[in-house]
Amino acid sequence: MTGDVVLAGASLSLSGSLSVQGEQAHRGLKLWATSAGADGIVVGGATRPVELVVVDDQSKPARARRNTEKLIEDGAEILFGPYGSAAGRAVASLTHERGVLVWNHGAAADDVARAGVITLPTPASAYFVKVVEVAWARGCTSAVLVEADTPFTKIVADGTSKRASSLGMTVERHHVGRKGGPRRPLEAVARKGRAVLFCGSLQDDIDGVAALRAARSEPCLIAALGAGVAAFGAALGEHAVGVLGPSQWEPDAAPVDVGPTSTEAVALYRGSYGESPDYVAIQAWASGVLAEYALTRAGTDPEVIWTWALSWRGRTLYGDFAIDGHGRQIGHQIEVVQWNDEGHREVLAG
Repeated sequence: MTGDVVLAGASLSLSGSLSVQGEQAHRGLKLWATSAGADGIVVGGATRPVELVVVDDQSKPARARRNTEKLIEDGAEILFGPYGSAAGRAVASLTHERGVLVWNHGAAADDVARAGVITLPTPASAYFVKVVEVAWARGCTSAVLVEADTPFTKIVADGTSKRASSLGMTVERHHVGRKGGPRRPLEAVARKGRAVLFCGSLQDDIDGVAALRAARSEPCLIAALGAGVAAFGAALGEHAVGVLGPSQWEPDAAPVDVGPTSTEAVALYRGSYGESPDYVAIQAWASGVLAEYALTRAGTDPEVIWTWALSWRGRTLYGDFAIDGHGRQIGHQIEVVQWNDEGHREVLAG
């Protein structure tokens, strides 16, 4: 690599348990790099082409850290984090130690945020907050959280439990994948008046909703973390109808301050891949847009870029952007979506 090239690097899950999301993030970054590479990035008055290097971390946090370390050694001027909070946490720790910046598009766990980590997604603790507010408005008096035993899902469930309790809902938490005594079957806890919220991996959520449908349970409301991506509806078909979920992004016609609009991005994505993007691709794409914009405005010094990021307030194809002094995203908002009987997600108003 020469100084004439802006090397942008990312470790992504192109294989392993997070490969669906990893490939979507890869697509988003490629579309950004293609757009940026068409004219180059103006850095310090000089126009430089972009070279994107993406390395497979196989959905393993330790490998994501090693991959990122190699990208740093190779002189990457733009570093993108991985998808998934376990890998994102490992990479954030590394970049913080090395004094370099990372654009965090795919790790929403609250504890990933720290100085030098520029995070785009809404924190995980807020994922289900609006969902439980919908549940309360619909008359649900209890929330049943079916959670996987991971640090990320615990953060989601803790935030959900706190908000549900504050509304006056009773909360039950059931763990999947935990060794020990027998657990009550879902149909025993998913009674009328109760909202059942699945907090697991995409496959956990698909399996949980399928089991609930097979048991012919009729809870007040069903929601799942994975309901915000197309693969959820594709796997469940008619069983997805009525299920709610959080989505970091849904297309809109709002104007932006930098980069393509949401409408333009959807058209470009469909033209390249023959389908509409999920939020995973858009948040990665937006991280590229902001990284490019930061280079043109603040140069290449990490401290100067960090200061710029702390002060910048604006909107991209992904939505509003604002971070606090710890790097936590405070501008972007979660959307609540629901699957309809036509096999599509629709955004709930309010």
